[in-house]
Amino acid sequence: MPYRICITTKDIALIKGCTQRNARLIMDDIKSYFDKEEKHHMITFKEFADYTRIPMEELEPFRK
Repeated sequence: MPYRICITTKDIALIKGCTQRNARLIMDDIKSYFDKEEKHHMITFKEFADYTRIPMEELEPFRK
């Protein structure tokens, strides 16, 4: 099974141990950081890793 590329607020909530509402705020911050203003622009696991400085290796279990 291939890995997912895009991260969801549910993924962020699981990774960070926060509520989905806080995960939505984090997602909005990441979108602003990467100049993704359109609602349909997705955030990738790589962008999330770059923003939070969490190594990609630690995010692998959440990509399945």
